[in-house]
Amino acid sequence: MLNKKTVLSLIGIFIILRLALMAFVPLTDASESRYANLAANMTKTGDFLAPQLRMDDEMKVFKGKPALFFQMGGVSCEIFGINEFAVRLPAMISAIAILLFLYFTLRTLVNETTALAGITMCFFSAFFYVFSGVNLTDILLAFSISGAIFAYMLFCREEDKPRKKWYSRLFFVMLGIGMLAKGPLVLVMTGMPIFLFTLFGKRWKELRDHAWFSGIALFLLIAAPWYIMMSQRIPGFLEYFFINENIKRFLFKEYGDEYGAGREFFRGVSFVWFMVVNAPFWLLLLLGIKGKKWGGKENFTTDIGALPLLSILCMVGFLAGTSRVLIYYLLPSVPLCMALLAIKLHQWGHLEKTVWQKTIVITAAGIGSAVIISLSVFGSFPEIFTQKSYKGLYAELTQKSAELYPHTKFYFSRSTPYSAEFYLDADQVVHHPEETHLNSWINSSDCILIIKKSDFKRMGMPEENSGRELLFETRHVKVFSPVLKQEI
Repeated sequence: MLNKKTVLSLIGIFIILRLALMAFVPLTDASESRYANLAANMTKTGDFLAPQLRMDDEMKVFKGKPALFFQMGGVSCEIFGINEFAVRLPAMISAIAILLFLYFTLRTLVNETTALAGITMCFFSAFFYVFSGVNLTDILLAFSISGAIFAYMLFCREEDKPRKKWYSRLFFVMLGIGMLAKGPLVLVMTGMPIFLFTLFGKRWKELRDHAWFSGIALFLLIAAPWYIMMSQRIPGFLEYFFINENIKRFLFKEYGDEYGAGREFFRGVSFVWFMVVNAPFWLLLLLGIKGKKWGGKENFTTDIGALPLLSILCMVGFLAGTSRVLIYYLLPSVPLCMALLAIKLHQWGHLEKTVWQKTIVITAAGIGSAVIISLSVFGSFPEIFTQKSYKGLYAELTQKSAELYPHTKFYFSRSTPYSAEFYLDADQVVHHPEETHLNSWINSSDCILIIKKSDFKRMGMPEENSGRELLFETRHVKVFSPVLKQEI
């Protein structure tokens, strides 16, 4: 079952299906739509240096993340136009790059069967497959972190000196990409496991084999120019990005976030997220470990899976120290976990058995089918499942306002969803600072007002004698006319 033709055909089919759904499923608020606007605004403004976002009816530079992912989205928008497919395409490109790197690493260090098992389990881990078509920066970070670890694995195992130098340079290149994908987090997530791997295995002499001069030069050549140009253009950028976004956010609840409050969970939630994002394939470890050797010092020193194992432990352990951890922060653990799992299944002799190969392939096909069906239903009836997808609402707003109140703008109660800016023309929406729902009701007297049903109920505002007419409502929102009815 795990032959190259079968695996590549399976992955190819589900890549095509995922690409189709990327254009069909609407964007969700808030993160995906916010990042979509950052990419789209690069195309609209022609400024591919500084990501820009409309806040309080003013275009401001977004300092929360580096620009590489948004630049990729901006280029995609230049080619395919500003739409869901274009802004999500960088995620799929990153996912495919991860699979290629994982395949090359496992084939080089183990064999092709192990490599095929690794990429099958990685791509069809349900969370990874979903997020291969979601407009979030974390999958590009996953590529840089896993790529750096894979490059270091190749570096450590290579005996040919010139090739060893090239793997070393590749490691530094991946770090440079990570600095432009997310920032210094890539240095932490790769530095900790590599340090422990070197310490436990007493590999200090091996450090002399690195291409230090050319490697660091490549790292700086890739990462430094953007940060330098941003610091020159935006005073205080480096301080906000490195201190607030990369240190304080993990230590303090109030860290001076300029783009909305982060969500709080409980400390140690990273262990829960790890099991979720790597489901269901990590369960094969529990099935395969029976009667097999797992413990021992060699698993952290000389074993071929030592670096992936240490990377997972460091990543989950580091994030366990903070409660401000979103589930997709653990996305970089997926290729590392699947590399470790494939290596262990090979060492235990399971990958040579037809029953295990069939289990992996059938599970992969089942997960892919379930995700495709779920996203298809969500794309057809988004309002049934979530109020974070307003694409259908915007289409209805545009149609009905043109019939009843031509040239009247839309006013969203409390704050404007990021998706509204993406799907609606700029002159259709009144952007405003965040405010109370009552203030939105008052300030929107000459606009069509959109308010969530739950918020409207809490306001205690009677629809009768309010001066507004209820134009229509959906499962989650009410849409009211301006206070004074306009004559057409």
